[in-house]
Amino acid sequence: MMELCYKSTDTGSNCRSNQISFTALILVILCIINCIVYFPTIGGYFLADDFVHISYVYDAFHGKPNLLLTNFYSNSIQAAGTKFYRPFLTLSLALDYLIWKNNALGYHLSNLFFQICSTVLLYFLTQRLAIALDKGKAKLVAAMTALLFAVYPLHPEVVSWVTCRVDSLATMFYLAACLLFFKYKQDRSAPSAPANVLVLILSLVCYLCGMFSKEIAVTLPIALWLWLVIFDDDDKPVWRKALLAFNSTLPYWLLLCAYLVLRFLALGTICGGYSGSLALNFAVFKSFTEQPFFNKLFLPFNDQLFSPRNLFRRCLSTLYSLAAVALVLRLLNKRVYYIPVKLMIYGILWFVICLLPTYQVLYLAADLQGSHFLYLASVPLCLLFSLMLVPILRSNGYAWVGKIATDGAPNTLYTKVLTLTSASVGLTVAAIFAFITYQNNIPWRRAGDELRQLQAALMTKAATILPGKKLVLVDMPHHYKGAHMLYNGATLDLMCSRAISGQNISPQIITFEHPLFGDPDLVNRTRLKRFLAQTGNYVLVAWKSNLLSKKNGRNDGWNTINVCLRRDNGRGELREIHASDAKTHSVNCVDLSLSASELVSVDPHGFDFLELHHKLIGTADNGLLEINVKASNIVNERAKANNGLYVQWFSADDNAVGKEGCLGQPLIIDGKTHAYLFDLGEHKSWLLCNSVDRLKIWATPGKYRLSINNVRFLDSSTIIPQFDLYRDTARFEDDSGVYHLTPKQVITFQYDATHIVGAQAVVYESSKSNVWFEHEDQTLNSNHFSHNAILVRKLPNLRGDFEIHGSDLGLDYFETHLTAVDKKGYVVGLMSDPVYAQVGAP
Repeated sequence: MMELCYKSTDTGSNCRSNQISFTALILVILCIINCIVYFPTIGGYFLADDFVHISYVYDAFHGKPNLLLTNFYSNSIQAAGTKFYRPFLTLSLALDYLIWKNNALGYHLSNLFFQICSTVLLYFLTQRLAIALDKGKAKLVAAMTALLFAVYPLHPEVVSWVTCRVDSLATMFYLAACLLFFKYKQDRSAPSAPANVLVLILSLVCYLCGMFSKEIAVTLPIALWLWLVIFDDDDKPVWRKALLAFNSTLPYWLLLCAYLVLRFLALGTICGGYSGSLALNFAVFKSFTEQPFFNKLFLPFNDQLFSPRNLFRRCLSTLYSLAAVALVLRLLNKRVYYIPVKLMIYGILWFVICLLPTYQVLYLAADLQGSHFLYLASVPLCLLFSLMLVPILRSNGYAWVGKIATDGAPNTLYTKVLTLTSASVGLTVAAIFAFITYQNNIPWRRAGDELRQLQAALMTKAATILPGKKLVLVDMPHHYKGAHMLYNGATLDLMCSRAISGQNISPQIITFEHPLFGDPDLVNRTRLKRFLAQTGNYVLVAWKSNLLSKKNGRNDGWNTINVCLRRDNGRGELREIHASDAKTHSVNCVDLSLSASELVSVDPHGFDFLELHHKLIGTADNGLLEINVKASNIVNERAKANNGLYVQWFSADDNAVGKEGCLGQPLIIDGKTHAYLFDLGEHKSWLLCNSVDRLKIWATPGKYRLSINNVRFLDSSTIIPQFDLYRDTARFEDDSGVYHLTPKQVITFQYDATHIVGAQAVVYESSKSNVWFEHEDQTLNSNHFSHNAILVRKLPNLRGDFEIHGSDLGLDYFETHLTAVDKKGYVVGLMSDPVYAQVGAP
């Protein structure tokens, strides 16, 4: 067995040379491993926020140089709905732009560089943290910690997404500041020596850079203070240790206070983050128990890539079990093995501390969205993994499986087997982590490839349409297996702008996405009909994963032309295929009604669903589906709160962009008949099917009986009032469907609720700043008033127009909708489609 020369008492030149060689070898291995596992993303493209930030930097280098300085005294890139102070993120992108311009390769190389730097810094920092170990053992623990950090499967979001470098950038400076502090405290020279004072100053500079990169770095002073308290072995009272530790870290606390003052002056708040509906979205993730948080820490699989029964899941679970058994056996053999309990306790507390700045937004989805929130916290987590996996022998300086003959430690077969088993388990876990990380990177690469294809397809199509016409993109890719792609029309406009593509075709493209963030499947039908009514002015297109389908803007039916993307030898090729008119499939089925005699009682405990095979249902003509259902318990048990009723639809039309979709609602189990209204027509997945030949109605399994009494389509014109911008006012709407005005201007609306049965008056609501009504119920057409309205007014006439002054709303984004009410003021039918507006400074 190999015997390593890492004795702390050996000061010979040969041992020092071996130590340097070992360190160099470890660093080379760490760099190579990082390059291998993140190789798929090197050739990736920009995604989501990248388009916003790169365009911002582009503007800074093309006539607006003050933008780079503006980030130091205002909100980061002046983004609406956020309160971030991150000037160094923009500076890092600006440095990349100086070299690479709009070539995504260079930006991804920088992201990989920050990941490698963080890995290397963690290697050296762990040696400083493991103060109770001799150099040899500390190096091995550090090597395993850095190795696990390099291959940890929750890191692809940070490394593969250019803008998410904000986490790796902050972590790099955080680790550098921490390492320099321990060098300042642990080196033999006096703390007041000029060289050591310089080290402290460099540490403070790195700490400031970390906070200027992202707010997560603010936790450094408490992490340093905690380490000093825990590892102070002097016989002093705890309060005395805490006071001395605070005195040692005082410069960091003062710098933190100065940063908070600067942040307050720039943003008006010392905390912040997301506001409006953006904050409400994150509030959905209320607790760790409601999401796969802790499970994903140890089994970091993207559920859209790895099945629940995947072999690697079982292997990793088995390895964890073996590691736990080995750890217990090492605990029972303390005479042979050293267990760094203090360092483990510190690692747990450090992990919690790192999560504190993200408590408002912390979540981790099944497809690993949100994993970037854990990037800094993965530092102590990997340290804990390493301490549990690496066997630390109580030999006189010997590490790993070296000869054990001192301090009474027997050189037995049992000890060797246990040591080899622990080491093998650790290395196998790292190997599986590396494979998972490589796989978790692939969706980000493919998402970028698809955006490249979409960009090229739009540029080609924009060049071929007649002058004066515009492309209307009804649908766009938003995410792919956890990888972010496009948020909204604004990000698509930036992707098609000169800053990103080299050409500016964004003025030729109109989108139907949410102005900021929202359900990508929802579509404003009122606005869509407005474009369909303008014959010859627009060419409607929809994107679906390597399929571009064009629909001419005609109100008598949609002609469908499919433009399929074919990949040959890695290159995309566009191809047009002319198909038959989809109007022949659009059968008006508003009168579709199935009586109770045609249906059956459904017992979800016995079988799964009820399928209705009927004549073709035209999705353009039908959208409101009513299902009368009675659900009754069949046992004396309380029904679960998460029971649901679902409608799924399928299209056999080969020319349709959409093929299927699904909607659900909570199911009431009380033995009474309830009418469930499914607003299918507000969903792109319904409209883009052209026609539907099969409806599937099903419910979650449970011990209850489901009786479906009636299924019919309703006339939406008798339920949803007409509401839109007033006549020619719509021409002031931008290509994303947002009306822009100043506080001194007014926005005029027109409405008609005369066809709503039971309507006596109308009420309109305007939302609070950056709050969207549809985020409350995941629908544009809710059946109740909102709790997030800033302006609510009642109008006596069922038809007419009204104005809203910009000064009544304030600044930022707003949403207005209208509903009919009865004599008592209750909502009749559903809310109208909304109108979006942005009030800006005059």
